[in-house]
Amino acid sequence: MKLRMKYLITLFLFAAVVSTNAQTVDDAIDWNDDIVLTQSLMLSFEDILIESIANDEPADSIATAYIDYVTFIDVAIEVYEAEEAFDSQDIFRKALLELLYVFKAVAENEYVELIDIYLTPVEELTDVDFERWDDLLAIIDEKEIAANDAFLDAQEKFADQYGFSLGD
Repeated sequence: MKLRMKYLITLFLFAAVVSTNAQTVDDAIDWNDDIVLTQSLMLSFEDILIESIANDEPADSIATAYIDYVTFIDVAIEVYEAEEAFDSQDIFRKALLELLYVFKAVAENEYVELIDIYLTPVEELTDVDFERWDDLLAIIDEKEIAANDAFLDAQEKFADQYGFSLGD
């Protein structure tokens, strides 16, 4: 399943991400749309993981959601690292890669620990576990919000550079 998912994600991203040599406004808008789609898909995979925990799904469902999320991030990193720079500044592709790296680190650290606490039998949980749960949620929010803000700043610079407006 993981391998098939990886291939599907790779095919989708390669289809969406097209190198371009001419940097017209339309090309820049298309590039923006491709990158935003990648970001949106990543966030959708993260939402599925969060919902699997919030909905008290079985451990194997949570594991599948986690693997799908991390696999998507890994494939997206692979695709965008291989992609040529859109222009000499390469602002937006680099911003997406940084966003992906941060979300991957959060997935591999904070989410792993969060899932471990979640899957601990209730009778074995301590006050320290509950406090750590709250701390982890705060850490995840802090890291992801900061990374997303930096990404949005880069997107705004990219749009300004090419003279197009970002939709509301």
